[in-house]
Amino acid sequence: MKRLILVLLLIQIGYSMTAQKQFKLKKGIYIGLNTTNVIKNLLSFTGNELSDPYTLTGFFHKKNTTFRIGLGLDYESKKKDRVFFADNTHSKIDLRLGVQRTKPLWKNLHFLYGFDVLGGHETDKSNRGEFYNDDLILSAGAGPVLGVIYKINDKLLLSTESSLYFKYSFKQTIYKNGTASNEEKETSDNISIKHILPNSLYFYIRF
Repeated sequence: MKRLILVLLLIQIGYSMTAQKQFKLKKGIYIGLNTTNVIKNLLSFTGNELSDPYTLTGFFHKKNTTFRIGLGLDYESKKKDRVFFADNTHSKIDLRLGVQRTKPLWKNLHFLYGFDVLGGHETDKSNRGEFYNDDLILSAGAGPVLGVIYKINDKLLLSTESSLYFKYSFKQTIYKNGTASNEEKETSDNISIKHILPNSLYFYIRF
């Protein structure tokens, strides 16, 4: 009985070691697309409604350490808005840089955990002839990330993740009424906690 238990234990250890070697991610550069964001945008949802703003993403993987990057872009311009009868322009850039580690769980499924730092730049302009307002929002933050990766093969991956980001935002609003002498400026700042649920599916290709 003891020999049988020992043999089974050795088989399990051997299988685990083989699985670890077989299912590890290959070294290389992975370029990914947030398919959920793309689908929502094609269905005419605006970028502001998306909880995960990073449409393009990528990482460089070497052994179990990964350097990651995410980029989100949003731009919209409207002439003579029907509500406020004004020209409106909105632009937003979101950037994240971070590191992560991956651990094989079972077969082609991997667990990932890491840490990101964030940066953001957003503008919102409204022009009604001699009257206009110009909003500028700058943000920075950081926080941990957890997720899973499914390895379709050595070239293709699927991934989803959750994050908890602490963010600091600075907002400046400039109002103008007619001439430059009537220009007014307001500033404010705030600290927030942003939790992104695993509601986005990333599709990666290894190069």
